[in-house]
Amino acid sequence: MISDEKKRNPDLERVLNAFADALASSITLVDEVISEHLSGIREVDPYELVPHMLLREGVQVVDAISILVRESSVEPCKPLLRTLLEIELQLEYLLEDTTKRSKAFWVAKLHQDINLLKRLDPSTQQGKEWRKHYRNDVLLRHNSVRDHNTGDMIANIEAELTTAPLSKTNAEYLRSKKDKRRNWYSLHDGPRSIRDLAQSLSLLGTYETLYRLLSVATHASDPFSYGARSHPGKIGISKLRHPRDAGFIFRQTMSLISRMIMFFTKELAPGKTEAYARWWANNRTLIVSSAELQIVEGGA
Repeated sequence: MISDEKKRNPDLERVLNAFADALASSITLVDEVISEHLSGIREVDPYELVPHMLLREGVQVVDAISILVRESSVEPCKPLLRTLLEIELQLEYLLEDTTKRSKAFWVAKLHQDINLLKRLDPSTQQGKEWRKHYRNDVLLRHNSVRDHNTGDMIANIEAELTTAPLSKTNAEYLRSKKDKRRNWYSLHDGPRSIRDLAQSLSLLGTYETLYRLLSVATHASDPFSYGARSHPGKIGISKLRHPRDAGFIFRQTMSLISRMIMFFTKELAPGKTEAYARWWANNRTLIVSSAELQIVEGGA
């Protein structure tokens, strides 16, 4: 059931390791970039860390992809790559107006926290409804549910939302919610959906191709498209850890994390511009050549 392509082909193992090493090298660069920006700051409000946490989340996904690629486990990278695309779109949009949009992100997050805390508290209507669904769930109903009194925590968050840095943004959030704008980037009459977000960044083509293509793997809507191969008169089920599409995954991942680092460096850590340029130059040849590498085609 597990492919032996990597064991049978030393050159394949070398290529996969090169892909994984290049992906992993972005982690070191991101650490340098974030440290560069934070080094001169003594105190920050939580919302000011939003771009850093988005970049960190992105490179964490890249780290996972690098581990999977090294082990020739390529198909599970596709849902991760779609996640990375969503992170990149949000970070790029946020960095166009960093302070204003970081506040929007943070306020939306605080409201998500309030909703979660209400579900954990059996004294709230949300908590009662959640426990009803929990007890009727065939997977969960045999597990015990711990009750929480979350009133004080909710009150603390609500108090934070009324402070000077966030009060205006919170008012905008409540207005947008009435207009059924539920995403943080929808505040201030921003994009309503991830598709609209991509379009606002002139990346609609990327959305319509890469995002939709990867959605098939994310939602398991067509396992035949990536789990089987047809031959005249027969069909074969692909083995696990098959390296097919490794080059594609590598190129797209490097493209997205590179774009994230580039925009972050430009806006928040210009002192690392040369470090970014060196990193890109060191990996560019491999990225370009990966499109021409015949890793493995077909084969079940």
